[in-house]
Amino acid sequence: LPESSCESYQGRLLSVRHSIELEVVTGSFTSNPTLRADFICFRLPGQAVSYEGSAAPLVPSAPPIPPGWNPVEVPFTAPPKASAVPLAQQGATGPSPDLQTEALVQALALSFDAVTDVKDFVARGGGNNISPQQLASILKAVKLKLNQPLVARELMEIKTKAITCEHAAAAAAASEESTRGDVVRALGPFIVDPENAERVVRPQLSPFQYTLVEPTLRR
Repeated sequence: LPESSCESYQGRLLSVRHSIELEVVTGSFTSNPTLRADFICFRLPGQAVSYEGSAAPLVPSAPPIPPGWNPVEVPFTAPPKASAVPLAQQGATGPSPDLQTEALVQALALSFDAVTDVKDFVARGGGNNISPQQLASILKAVKLKLNQPLVARELMEIKTKAITCEHAAAAAAASEESTRGDVVRALGPFIVDPENAERVVRPQLSPFQYTLVEPTLRR
């Protein structure tokens, strides 16, 4: 990438996104198919512009602001406080899974570091027996949509779970179109009913995305 390239940025008034598009020139009577993928572009100290694709290792969810930019500072807004829940409703092990997930969704709505937030959530024992609806609500709350596949990978670190094709379909529907394939690929190895993928998951993905997902469903 040229040195003059701007870095990926997610701001209140302005965002910078990068993508690469591959066009296959068929030279026949059919149209030329194209494939487009988003990636994060950032600059490491003392190095040229680097980039990370969706299948690369984890990267910071809030890339550094490019030199010379002067974004408007937004006043800090404290995250909403979780409402008190009587111990009788919490049970012996703490708040219910629904309350835990709701608190995470509220935090993600104000956060630009969704990957770390979800990692901490899982480390605290959150998300056990996560439902398709809960999984979808978490992914939908991620502000920087390119991080949705990384968040999905972190959620698969939950110890007690039974991921089904319904989870994968709900996750795909809640994700941005360009990230759906990678989100479902993160779930694929954990799906317990891959025989239902053709009927449940495939309608949520493009033919190309499903081609990449299908190998993760083989047992």
